[in-house]
Amino acid sequence: QNKPEAKPWKLLLWTAIAGLIFGLIGFGEIAEDTLRIGRNSLHWHKASGDIVLVKSDDQSLRDVGRWPWPRRRFAELTDRLSEAGAKRIFYDISFYSRSEPEDDRLFAEALQRSKRVVLPVKARSGPDSGTEQDAFPLPMFARHVQGLGTISAQYNFQNMIWRLPYSISVGDRHFRSYAAQMAGADGPAGELFVPDYSIDPDSIPAVSARDV
Repeated sequence: QNKPEAKPWKLLLWTAIAGLIFGLIGFGEIAEDTLRIGRNSLHWHKASGDIVLVKSDDQSLRDVGRWPWPRRRFAELTDRLSEAGAKRIFYDISFYSRSEPEDDRLFAEALQRSKRVVLPVKARSGPDSGTEQDAFPLPMFARHVQGLGTISAQYNFQNMIWRLPYSISVGDRHFRSYAAQMAGADGPAGELFVPDYSIDPDSIPAVSARDV
């Protein structure tokens, strides 16, 4: 006995339901991320060494003091890095509120001497629609820096970052992302790009802030 064929509208309905479920759980994104990880492992390589990470590690915290450090310490760090020949200095720390007046003055003067520092801004609404800033450097600092950059990022449902913005727009101003500035990459504001995750993170040169 032949089984009755499924009605076309039922097939379409189940296809739509399956597509909706896979879309809601990000099934396609999971597969894409898994394949990307596999591709990265095939051309795993070392960092160029052009970027050096300065760490506020346990050793620094023991010798310099507990976090957050007074801004006079960042003034000293800025001077030392500038004297060492750093072409650009990116701080992944928000300097959006006032601290001790003398410390703020010393840091502003160090920024003015260096003229190589990039300070972060962070969009409250994320990289695509960041029209408000919840972390913007104080004017006394911003006027002396080489530039500003966004550190906003989008996390996926796995709490991972696979894409970063080239830049964000706030009014008529554009802020390039730290990643784009370091990589020398350009693209339209709000458009995302995939960083090179095939670089071995252990090969990135790193020094303790204490040793600087």
